[in-house]
Amino acid sequence: MLWRHPENVELEKVQVVHYCAAGSKPWRYTGEEQNMDREDIKMLVKKWKEIYEDETLDYNNNVRVERFTAALLEAGGIKSVLSPNAA
Repeated sequence: MLWRHPENVELEKVQVVHYCAAGSKPWRYTGEEQNMDREDIKMLVKKWKEIYEDETLDYNNNVRVERFTAALLEAGGIKSVLSPNAA
């Protein structure tokens, strides 16, 4: 969804909004860029930072490789073909 028309966005209902105003990249926010003084952009940056800094959303790779490999072998093995080295 493009957020060039904020009147068309129901913030309480949307989960993803693509913002395409020039200078609106939250990870580059300094407040000096074009459009950064707009209240809607400030709100977007604030919401982005809340999501970005939420540690509960961090990827945790807690897969036990041994159990995974054993299950694959039990299911019929792992078929692989070696490829030549790219270097």
